[in-house]
Amino acid sequence: MTRLFAMAIIGSLLVTIAACSERPQVAQYKQGTYQGKPDTPPYQNPPFNGDKAAWDRAVRPVGALPRAAADHHLYLLVRR
Repeated sequence: MTRLFAMAIIGSLLVTIAACSERPQVAQYKQGTYQGKPDTPPYQNPPFNGDKAAWDRAVRPVGALPRAAADHHLYLLVRR
């Protein structure tokens, strides 16, 4: 029983030491420089390949909901 207790104490000490020795994982940013990849407009990617009009037609709301929103003067929420 004391051997089991000693193993539990040693195990918990090892876990504590491992947790306390973790280094912080914070990114270092330099002021005034962009570190990431530039964003591309959504219509530049497949399947539209730069065709902005096709992308606009694909994301334009269609059906009863946009008509109902327009009827209730929520025209700002509906893409025209």
